[in-house]
Amino acid sequence: FSQFYERDTSWDSDGADVNRSAIATDLDLEGYARKDGRELGAEFSGGYDRDFVDSDDTGSRISRLFVEGSLGDRRTGLRLGRQSETGRGVFGRFDGGLGWFGLPERVRWNLVAGYPVDTTSVPHPETERRFWGLSADLEGGAWGDWTVYFLDQRADGLVDRRAVGAEVRKSDEWSSLYGLLDYDVSYRSLNLFLLSGTWRTQARTTFHASVDHRWSPFLTTSNALVGQDEDDLGDLRDRLSEDEIRDLARDRTARSTSVTVGVSKPLTDRVQVNLDLLATKMGGTEDSGGVVGTDPTGPDYYATIQFIVTDLLMEGDLSLLGVRVADTESSRRYALDLNNRYPFGRAWRLNPRLFLEHRDGKDGRGDQDRVRPQFRIHYRPDRRWTLELDAGAEWFREEWDGDAEITRGYFFSLGYRLDW
Repeated sequence: FSQFYERDTSWDSDGADVNRSAIATDLDLEGYARKDGRELGAEFSGGYDRDFVDSDDTGSRISRLFVEGSLGDRRTGLRLGRQSETGRGVFGRFDGGLGWFGLPERVRWNLVAGYPVDTTSVPHPETERRFWGLSADLEGGAWGDWTVYFLDQRADGLVDRRAVGAEVRKSDEWSSLYGLLDYDVSYRSLNLFLLSGTWRTQARTTFHASVDHRWSPFLTTSNALVGQDEDDLGDLRDRLSEDEIRDLARDRTARSTSVTVGVSKPLTDRVQVNLDLLATKMGGTEDSGGVVGTDPTGPDYYATIQFIVTDLLMEGDLSLLGVRVADTESSRRYALDLNNRYPFGRAWRLNPRLFLEHRDGKDGRGDQDRVRPQFRIHYRPDRRWTLELDAGAEWFREEWDGDAEITRGYFFSLGYRLDW
């Protein structure tokens, strides 16, 4: 259980604005009973936000609420309620059910059905879109563990998404590999290709790399609603044919690609260095249906180097120094991040931080400077109680066509957590 008051205030030449003033209350509950290979349990995660700036943002949230039971050391089971999945064709939160059973020994079958959840502020299922899917988890031994799946999703009677896909996971003492391919058979289009891996040497140097190529957002027929007056596909179907709706959906969806490579290496027993390189590219969208398309961007490049030092000023402290350089289509950015964590006794943790950033607009406009000092105090007198204060200030300068605007502000959050 936790409660925090959060406030964010800024002011410029036009006056002061309270950007946020709210109390956030959160509750996480989890309970399970286990006996003779059988298990029965339930989980809840949700909260309530009281917003003093915009009453429309006041309301409750339910992130997770389900009951589940399993037999045979979780070889067979069922989960019902609001839950999340990150694979098997389901990428996100949904209201519904997930059942699984193991047959034969090295195969687990999964059946899932439900309604996608777009926002946790809606406590009940939204039934305009529904889906079901079937998948199989296969233990492949030296070839890794595989998952193959089929998923069918419909919205207001139209095929929203119909996909087949596969995942692979493989790991050993020195390396790990994860791959995912999702193909929409309805649109005859690759929705997502993801491949990532890590490799560790005997010298304790770790390399990692990943490739992510996808539609952004995922290609679904519901994308056709972007920029339209209608709220659902049923109303849109009153004036457009199904083929026209599907063409709109394609036009509202862009291709994105990102490639990441990095290395992590301990220089001494107390110093480690991390280096990460990232390249991204976003495709454009078409003009159609009264909606203006977007231009492609990129490739954009990012480089980050971070030094991690332990026991610099006292035993048990942690110091991080990060430098980031970005070369994008519209600007070059340079950032410095200093982050330190100091323990004082068994109960106190102090965390000062300083973030500096400079942006050069490539068209000679939009130059920016940002200074953001921050301080966090963490007090935990026993295993049950934690008190936290996070406070900081920000100075921001932006220049357009020779005119400069300076914005100043402060922010803080104060609250407690209770674990039992």
